Amino acid sequence: MNDSNSCIFIKGMILLTKYSHNVYKKIIMEYRLLKLKHEKKQLQRLLNKIKHKFEDENGRSMATREDRAPHEEMFQRYKLLKIQISDMEKTETQLPLPQHDLSQTL
Repeated sequence: MNDSNSCIFIKGMILLTKYSHNVYKKIIMEYRLLKLKHEKKQLQRLLNKIKHKFEDENGRSMATREDRAPHEEMFQRYKLLKIQISDMEKTETQLPLPQHDLSQTL
């Protein structure tokens, strides 16, 4: 097999050589992205409950910094998660998955 092939067939296993790093990186990024989205969703639900409880108790929405102060860490974490997710989604689209012709490996 020459060096131009992107796959090697050894003892029933296909080893990706040319693009394996990008594939691995993409899988790890997708996993991290799913974890961040899950955390964001849970935090979003919790913050919505806090906001509704505040509205019920005070008859108005959380409009000032003083209103949010007891939960500021959660609000800041939520903002950070949104930024991280957005950045990861931009980066993810820049990592192309390789197209392999597996018929060339045998």
